[in-house]
Amino acid sequence: MAHRVLLDWRAPGLEQACAWLVERFARRSGGWGELDLSSVIVVTPGARAGRILLAMLADRAQRDGLSLGPPTLETPGGVGWALVEDGAQVAGEAATRLAFAGGVRALEEVDRRALTREPVADLSAALGVADLALGAVRELAGELVPIGRAGAAAAELGGEVEGARWRAIERIWASARERLRAHGLEDEPTALFRVLSAGDLGARLRPGVEVVLVGVTELPGVARRALEALGGSVTAMVLGDSLGGFDGLGSLRPDAWAGRAADLSGATLEFVADAREQAHAALAAVARAGERLSADRITIGTPDEEVAFWIERLAERAGGVEVRDGAGWPIERTGPWRLLSAAAELVESGSFAAFSAIVRHPDVERAIGAGPGGGEWLDTLDAFERECMPRRVGEWAWSAEGPRAVLDGVWSRVRGLLGGLWDGRGGPRPAAEWGPEVVAFLARVFAGREFRTQVPAEGRTVEACRMLRRAADDLGGAPGGGAIAGFEGSTRAWEGIGLVMSLAGGGRIPSEPSRDSVEMLGWLELPLDPGEALTVTGMNEGSVPSSRRVDGLLPDRLRERLGLETEVKRAARDSYVLSALAASGRSLTLIAGRRSGEGDPLAPSRLLFSGDESAAVERVRAFLKGRSRWRLAARGASASGFGVAEPRRPVAINSMSVTSFRTYLASPYEFYLLHVLGLEEPGGAADELESATLGSLLHEALRRFGESGRRGSGDPGAIERDLVGHLGDLVRERFGGGADGAGLSMIPRVELEMGRRWLASAARWQAQVRRQRWEVLHCEWRPEAGASMVVDGEAMGLRGRIDRIDVHPMLGHRIIDFKTGNIKEPDKTHRAGPKDGKEWVDLQLPLYRHLVAELNLSGALELGYVGLGKGGAVEWLAGAWDEGALREADATAAEVIRRVRRGEFGAVGDARNEDGSLGALMERAREGP
Repeated sequence: MAHRVLLDWRAPGLEQACAWLVERFARRSGGWGELDLSSVIVVTPGARAGRILLAMLADRAQRDGLSLGPPTLETPGGVGWALVEDGAQVAGEAATRLAFAGGVRALEEVDRRALTREPVADLSAALGVADLALGAVRELAGELVPIGRAGAAAAELGGEVEGARWRAIERIWASARERLRAHGLEDEPTALFRVLSAGDLGARLRPGVEVVLVGVTELPGVARRALEALGGSVTAMVLGDSLGGFDGLGSLRPDAWAGRAADLSGATLEFVADAREQAHAALAAVARAGERLSADRITIGTPDEEVAFWIERLAERAGGVEVRDGAGWPIERTGPWRLLSAAAELVESGSFAAFSAIVRHPDVERAIGAGPGGGEWLDTLDAFERECMPRRVGEWAWSAEGPRAVLDGVWSRVRGLLGGLWDGRGGPRPAAEWGPEVVAFLARVFAGREFRTQVPAEGRTVEACRMLRRAADDLGGAPGGGAIAGFEGSTRAWEGIGLVMSLAGGGRIPSEPSRDSVEMLGWLELPLDPGEALTVTGMNEGSVPSSRRVDGLLPDRLRERLGLETEVKRAARDSYVLSALAASGRSLTLIAGRRSGEGDPLAPSRLLFSGDESAAVERVRAFLKGRSRWRLAARGASASGFGVAEPRRPVAINSMSVTSFRTYLASPYEFYLLHVLGLEEPGGAADELESATLGSLLHEALRRFGESGRRGSGDPGAIERDLVGHLGDLVRERFGGGADGAGLSMIPRVELEMGRRWLASAARWQAQVRRQRWEVLHCEWRPEAGASMVVDGEAMGLRGRIDRIDVHPMLGHRIIDFKTGNIKEPDKTHRAGPKDGKEWVDLQLPLYRHLVAELNLSGALELGYVGLGKGGAVEWLAGAWDEGALREADATAAEVIRRVRRGEFGAVGDARNEDGSLGALMERAREGP
């Protein structure tokens, strides 16, 4: 029988465990001593707690002058196998999954349809079903529940349909066992049943080993079976206030904890809006704790992964404090993983969008180097993608010679990096052959790079490559490659990449804790965490108590029948965790949200309302009030390091475009990003003609008409033929194919047809104004001598291009700006506010008066739009401003120029860029200190 030791949950549990281990295993003789734990297996709920305990033992041994023989560290899921001595050759993950996929392939049609209605014609589809079956088999094996028992219980509860599903799974497993046995291998579930169900289990356990369980409140069936066979060589350290709520191995007794209320009288509760505000509240709590504690004594609990994402994101933006995921950095968030994902998409689709994405990956961009066209090749690609909308790589034959040469050069380098992954895309191969190709691709991308592993980001890249290499080796070493699955030679390159990624998926890259980092931990790791200040987010139903995702094979009723984990057991476990946190004496802040990231309503955790009724009522009231305490707390934490840097004072600005005034009036900070730093959000490949692209085509067609011999014509038919002909020429030049947009998808072709209808209406309008004696004077005109506006005795250059200037022998001149889409009158786009107090928000048309000064235009000067509106309507919309209003516009422009000169760019205002990288910068600045 195991020995039980009570660790008082009012004190740090790991420190108590360390003291007990030293007292139990330290040996001293004269001036010499040792702490020999080499025959001890220490089991902790998570790997992090084990690492911390080992560090404590090392410090204690050094302090006491003891030589340390370190223990073996295990988690509950691994201790069962760690105790067993067995000579079986257990198959790796790749071989096991392929074998189960082969079992799916071998199913009769009636059995396959019991699991899925979808065909399993290729390996990817078979693996999807195989992983479903393998997951269920592994969970049953982990609890030593025979699959036949599960099938019988499922049939009893759910009828013949459920029984048929489990018979199909049993046949998949049987087929997988046969396939592996042919190669001298055994799958892990089979080995578990064989070894741990044997009558002579005691004789198969490692001799002379002791096991110490530290705060382990849940054990899988395989671990319990092995530990029970080990008997008196097991010590269970229980973190609690008594031993009464735990069984002989220290696991929780659900009946003792299901209805127990945690004493939250010493905790701070905060109810906020959503996941993002939970992150703000958590960081504000960290800032408050940081006034008296170092970062390594502060911990954030994150039962909800969405909140964890926001905490990391906001902490990265704020700077000053590093937040580190104690479970490790997910491989899915590393550069090499994203690189393989981009490669798989390109190899499968061959689309220009995928090509554009992969060359933007920082490591690929670095591998390409300066490239053809020098360092500007990405600008060339962006412009081509935005203007020509290519659908597939290589579709740029109609481009100008310079851009085409650049694109050819970049594509050649990308193909060289992909190597066999691209060359072999046309033909399938055995699955095992793709592992070496993936490794070779990674090697080519990172060739010649020197990584500083002490830099966290670079260290993660190195470790991610190692993990992917191991997964590729596992796939490459799978016996028989695709043959073991019955798919010999039928795996394509993108499927091979996906296999390697799935084998490495879920892996985490550990990083060493530091005094400068705040640990972010999962819910179950919190009771043993040694931190002194603890903030727990995600205190909502579904997170605490946690809720298992809907499980079609193992619903809760079936789980209860089979003795597996159920909702009731999880609720009891979470009640214990909250009780332990509340009793620990640490500074404890609990945060719950009212909505999810998608806006769905959330309920606070029921555990927050158990116990004292009056306190529960107050908490309900606080939740319903809808207030967000974090805002007040954040304002009081100005020294936390979570501030936003003000823009640096720029170099002197000597000229401004007439359109940039609108940007400044809306958002000085956006003006700073766009017009001082020169940042630009590159456009991606699109399936539709963006309004700017279609508008540019129409503008260019109108320009070519205005500079042609037809511009004096009053015949609408001739004008229309001329305009549509120019549009056709532009389509051929930009997109290739025919003038009707042949080769484009249906949506752009429809939009081009709309453009032709606009031009037909424009032709009728042009014929009408020509009959009214208006003539085209200039098209796409820019001032040759340069234009300026003098403010406070100093000239500020003005830049701009006017779509068209028309002249009338009696009425003077018109400055025309062509607009497409939903057209508003100029006054509505240029001024805002009440009728008697309008303010200028755009100065483009009034500033055109300063651009045309060098033309010395005589007579009246009209400013306005020619709107190419929806439905094909075309009309002249004049800006009806008197001289007083235009003087106010000039005064507004002068004030903008003064503020720009003073470097006043701090206000974010109503920025237009709310997405992408520019949107992220704007969002960070808007959050403020």
